[in-house]
Amino acid sequence: MSGLPLRVLAHGLASLGAGLLVWLATSAVLVTAPPDPQNRLVWLQASGLGLACAALGLGGALLWRQPASPWRGRARLALGLALAGGLALLYLRLVPASLPAQALLFASVAGMGALAWLACQAMLERGQAGPWLPARLALGLYAGLAMIVALIGWQWPTALPFSATLGPLLLVGCLALAPVLASWRGRGDQAGRLPVLVLLAALPWLLAGIGLLLPRLGAWPWALAALAIAAGTARERERQLRPD
Repeated sequence: MSGLPLRVLAHGLASLGAGLLVWLATSAVLVTAPPDPQNRLVWLQASGLGLACAALGLGGALLWRQPASPWRGRARLALGLALAGGLALLYLRLVPASLPAQALLFASVAGMGALAWLACQAMLERGQAGPWLPARLALGLYAGLAMIVALIGWQWPTALPFSATLGPLLLVGCLALAPVLASWRGRGDQAGRLPVLVLLAALPWLLAGIGLLLPRLGAWPWALAALAIAAGTARERERQLRPD
């Protein structure tokens, strides 16, 4: 794969998809409902799983050809497990005969595979478990959380508790920013830090505030916040790969 814009798009999509898949895999185990496409919770989980697998699959496919490394094979294995678990879980959410034990198994495979893929990408790019490893994990979960709220808003447009969801987004955002800021220490390259902070913090939190103050906008501010976080993740990833 060549071209910086395409790499940025791939990393942003895959990170968002992986984080979303982790949240939905957890939700499918902790918050269950009878498999019925007419059930709003089932629809939310099924549509979210489809979106997560599509984003992770497309981003992972664009990143398939990477430099030779032991971590490349592990990343491909993790990607395959995440997609297989996510698609199997999606199928189970729509099949009346599915069993809770089956959902637990495939949710575990999907969630661990998605987290492992994020970790393998960080190791593949940096070659060591520095601050960027927890940053990649946290940023994926951060973007996935914003998209989860958007999916809830699309399904329950008049009942989305924006005041209850803004706090978790701010909390997860701060937890995600901490390792990112830690990775900046000792690096002379300061170019591009401001756009990263805008995309990861200022813009998503502003959009969340707009959604809180203007509930008639529904889920769109949250969806835009998720895309901004994904773009910030990809932008910071490119900065991290620059020579000091």
